[in-house]
Amino acid sequence: MTSDSTVPIVDLFAGPGGLGEGFSSLEGEPFRIKVSAEMESSAHATLRMRAFYRLLKRQGGSALDSYYRFCNSGAPLLVDDITVAAWAEAEKEALQLTLGDPADNQRLDAVIAAHGIGPSVPWLLMV
Repeated sequence: MTSDSTVPIVDLFAGPGGLGEGFSSLEGEPFRIKVSAEMESSAHATLRMRAFYRLLKRQGGSALDSYYRFCNSGAPLLVDDITVAAWAEAEKEALQLTLGDPADNQRLDAVIAAHGIGPSVPWLLMV
């Protein structure tokens, strides 16, 4: 496991992320999506938005208030240090890649390695 005692998830061909969402929503968050990859743009947009949600949720407190207003009424999303940081992190987690493309494969490998995921760390690969 990683230093935060969660099992990291790498979700390939993720679609909109339903399987990863199920794992990451378990009580106590024993699994945490570190990277998801999808080539289709609307599915990728959903992956990124769900990553953004999870990151704000981890912040606790009122971090999700603006997100909920945005989703429920179309109100503008509050842009503050928390949401900017969460969006940047969501963009690092949810990648729009075409697996099999050499440049995209290299980018994915680098992101996985940056998370310290490898043979000596238990992790979950979803395909």
